[in-house]
Order: sequence, then structure tokens, then C-alpha cells
Amino acid sequence: MRIKIIHIMDHPPAYAEFANKEKPEVHWKLPGENWVGFYGHEWCDLIGNEIIKQVPEISYEVWQPDLNADRIYSHTFHTGLTHSLFPATLKSKISGLKRTNQVYSQAIINTLLEVTEKKLNKDNIIIECGFGATKFYKQILKFKKYLPIVSQYTGHPYNITALNRTFNPVKLIHRGLSLFERLRMVLMSDFLIIGDYLQKESILLKLLLPGRVFHTMIGIEETFFDRPDKSASRKALKIPEDCFVMFSSSRLVFPKQIDRLIECCNRLDHKYLLIISGHGTKEYESYLFKMVIKYNLTDKIHFIGYVSEQELLQYYSATDLFITTCLREGGPISAWKALAMGIPVFISNTGNVANFLKEQSAGCVVGVHEYNQWSNLLNKIILGEIAIKSPEIKHIHDLVSWNNCTRKYLAVYKEILEIHSMHKKRIKIKMKNAI
Repeated sequence: MRIKIIHIMDHPPAYAEFANKEKPEVHWKLPGENWVGFYGHEWCDLIGNEIIKQVPEISYEVWQPDLNADRIYSHTFHTGLTHSLFPATLKSKISGLKRTNQVYSQAIINTLLEVTEKKLNKDNIIIECGFGATKFYKQILKFKKYLPIVSQYTGHPYNITALNRTFNPVKLIHRGLSLFERLRMVLMSDFLIIGDYLQKESILLKLLLPGRVFHTMIGIEETFFDRPDKSASRKALKIPEDCFVMFSSSRLVFPKQIDRLIECCNRLDHKYLLIISGHGTKEYESYLFKMVIKYNLTDKIHFIGYVSEQELLQYYSATDLFITTCLREGGPISAWKALAMGIPVFISNTGNVANFLKEQSAGCVVGVHEYNQWSNLLNKIILGEIAIKSPEIKHIHDLVSWNNCTRKYLAVYKEILEIHSMHKKRIKIKMKNAI
């Protein structure tokens, strides 16, 4: 079956977060100092490349709104995946009781209209997009009468269905209205993809969309299933053998609670080294750097920024304990990489990795806000008083190897096409009966 996937992203390139990094190989210069481009490392790029690799006859395109773009910019990678940047703007919208600016791309909507007018659905086109209570998402959903539209949500399902309680009546009204907006958008959706090991957290979504909520995993590269020599990695990175090494890899943004992790490290009594990989805005990175200086931890906490895949492998390999402390998380994929290499994981109680580790009675799962618990446990782990069990690597491989993950995606796509086809047939039958 020939299938064409058009994955419409809901956010523009994070140019501000890559301000300290060299421009990507794929980029175009604009007048002045502005430019547009992409690194090809978005989740949809990675998923698309792996799907094409497994089933070459599948066509996969990524459409991304870009606030810098003055026209459509496209590039086709050697894998066959095409990534396009479309002109976009920020549109003001009332969300709850607040006015927010949301990304909107009329150019993408216009191009989507051209696709439907040309009746390219002969190739079994599926539109995949990010879920959100936005005008852009609502406009995309208008095309569901012509093409199957599946919304992928890589975050935690509670972000969609939960009402964060507060004693402030104004905030409570705002959050209640925002929740109503999100649930209304769920009811307008036909299909949702949520991460695996988030089944319990997706119960309300399944009640709202019976039979149309799917669970898939984002895979990891095969290289993470073959851990390099730990001593050799430490030697290459100039890390002492007798040092207890903790490693964290993520975007440097507020929900990851890196600032709380730094505060926790300030309460540790024993010799350690915390290495933090990732990037963020200049302002937030500067805030974290100042915290490290404030607590006099410059010899114990090292920021390495955005590193190559080979360097990342070495840092993982040199690690005694992987740490992730997010407030609300769908994965994270960085923790799956650690588990695939047999590295013990210390994780806040949110996301599919935490659920998996609890099921396996493995890892160290801590309360999201239990900051004293973090430091108490880390002190004991560094001393060797607590030994953290890691799940069998074969089990991890079965869950998150790209081969297995892409098979799940392909099965979901085929099921969606079948459901959409049956729906169209029922509509035709009703129309004939009406005549």
C-alpha cells in the first residue's frame, strides 16, 4: 500500500535555543543577519527517516511554520524525507482568561487546500500534526472530511486532561476554561497518538475517543545498545576514575527543573561530578550558570552544551547515574538511551520511563517536588548504600529499537486509513439513501 505522510509541526525552529551553535548545514541567508534552516533532528524528522528506511515506498514530508521565513523553503535529505519551512506569524488569541500569542501559518493551510483540491489522496495521504488548543490546529482539523488527520502528543496526557488546582479563584477559572478548550479540541479530533507506557494516564482520552487513541514509542539509535568501554571514555573525557559521575541530557528549559537539581547538588556531602548536556535560551542558561557560581559548584557541575552523537555516547558511557527531574514528561528519550546502555536511572515520577521502571521494580523513581528526597537518596547512591537495578537491555531493545517502533507506526497508519475509508463509505451510503 502506497502511503504519503505529511507531518505538520506546531512550532517554529527554536533559533534562540541554538544561538550558541553553528548554523545547520541546511540553511538559507535572509537580508540582514537573519536566516532560516533546520538541523533535521526534530522528532518527526527522525521518525520519518526510520519509516522510509524500513518501507522505502512510503513518502514522508515535514511541514514546519517559521516566523523568519518570507517564502516556502524546502530540502530533501538523502533518505528521501523532505522538510519544508513555511511563512508564519504570531496571532493573538484569548486562552482561558489570558491573551496569548500563537503560531499560525496560512501558507500551510493554503498548501493543504491545494493537496485536497488535487485529490492526491489517491496515494493514501495521512496528515499528522501536533495537538493543541490553537486556531492553527483547529484550521488543520477542517480537512479531516477529506484526509485522515492523526494528532501526535509527545508530552504527558495529563497536560491535556488535568485541572491544576489552586485556591486562587481567578486562576482556577482560567485553568478551568483552558481545560474546557483542550477537551473540546480532543472531541474535534479523530485520532490521537500518545506515548507507550502512558496507558493509565490516557484513560480519559480513550473515553472521549473510543478506539481511536494509539500508543507508539519514539525509537533510539542502535549505537546506544552497544556501550563503549567506560574507562576508555573517562580517559578520553579526562574524568577521574574515582569520581562518581552523574549525567543529565535535555533542553535547558524551566520544566526540566535543572535549577532544582543544582540546589539539590549543593546539599550533597560526597565527591561527585554532574555533567549537564543540552541547550536553552541565553537567558535561562545564564541563570543556571550563575546558580552554579553562587553555590561554588564550578568544579562539580559542568555544562557541555550541545555535543555530537559520538561525544554524547562517550558521556553516557562514562556515567555512573543518569538523572532526569522534569515536572511533566512524556518520555524522556534521553533516559531510554541510558537504560539501553545499562546505566542506572534516577528519575522524577512522570512519563513513560518512570512508569516502565516502576513496573520493572528498577531505577530510582522520586517525587516530582520532593527535593529533600532527591539529595538524601543521591547521597546514599554515591556512598554505595543504595544499589539501583537496571532492566534487562534486551527488554529495552524490544521496546525502543527503531525497527520495532516503526512497525508500530506503520500498523497505526494502516489502521487509520482503514477506519477513514470505512467512514467515507458510510457517508456515501447515507447520501445514496437520502437521494
